[in-house]
Amino acid sequence: FEESFENIVHLASSNWTSNNLGGPGFQVISNISSAGNKCVKLDNSQASDGDIDELISEPLDLSNLGSASFSFKYAFAKKNSTNNDYLKVLASNDCGKTWSVRKILQYSQLATATNQINFIPKFSEWDEASISSIVGPYCVQNFRFKFEYQSGGGNNLYIDNINISYENTTS
Repeated sequence: FEESFENIVHLASSNWTSNNLGGPGFQVISNISSAGNKCVKLDNSQASDGDIDELISEPLDLSNLGSASFSFKYAFAKKNSTNNDYLKVLASNDCGKTWSVRKILQYSQLATATNQINFIPKFSEWDEASISSIVGPYCVQNFRFKFEYQSGGGNNLYIDNINISYENTTS
């Protein structure tokens, strides 16, 4: 599975779900990307501390895999040193009924650039996160993953180039 958002105009017309649980919501934007021309941006300028936004994948069939790895590019900057935003990556093996945390990028790990207002990343301000432990119980027909962002006073968040690749196959 690969998603660079290059062929998506709006999340609403794609297989992605964006849940706005208090924050401003994720959207596809042009002219900013870790590679290519598009990415997903969470405009955090209107958010209050504690607001949560989610970006949820479509169901994916991983049932032929023994294990898989997951990676994505992200860019983020704090507005000031007291910001405590964080991003969770969660996985579901039951099509989104229940979720398990697979990775947390806390405010100290999340920042890819210096503190600033209205962050727009330069090419050098993207970083990559990976999860190598998609195994057994998650290698199912209705696997889903989601990004869950909790605002803590920070800035815009950008996500791009999501990849799930197999490590080995079952026999």
